[in-house]
Amino acid sequence: MWPILLISLLGITVIVERMLFIIKENGRREPEVVEKMLECVEKGDVAGALALGKKSNDSVARILVYSLNNKQYSLGNAFVRASGQELSRYSQGMATLDTVITSAPLLGLLGTVTGMMKPSEACRAISVLQQVRSPAVLLKLSLRPQPVWQSRSQVCFPTTT
Repeated sequence: MWPILLISLLGITVIVERMLFIIKENGRREPEVVEKMLECVEKGDVAGALALGKKSNDSVARILVYSLNNKQYSLGNAFVRASGQELSRYSQGMATLDTVITSAPLLGLLGTVTGMMKPSEACRAISVLQQVRSPAVLLKLSLRPQPVWQSRSQVCFPTTT
């Protein structure tokens, strides 16, 4: 039970952190600035577009600023590289969440198997006690008197009459 609880808390923590990150990033969005930057680039005013973009916290504006600063090498490659840097910020914690998603059913199955083993061990102990049937052995093993022992044995080994 504890491993499932820990994995659940870890998953909830990652989900809440990612939700807060996305809400914060949506609050930083400035589509007007991006639109003005694109207008400046269309007019040929790259310096003006860079000045607007450097003041902005918008992730799209950061991608455009990086691309425009590194356009002498390859504008397409600079755009891909800047996009990859921004996407890596958005994909943080996904490996942890993937591990939680993968391990949760396995831990549930482990709990089911261990839960099934406990009654079978009790039935095995009861069958041994049925063979012994000695009150001294029952008291030595700290078992309760006959009524409880009989009810347990009837659950594990029902008799038909």
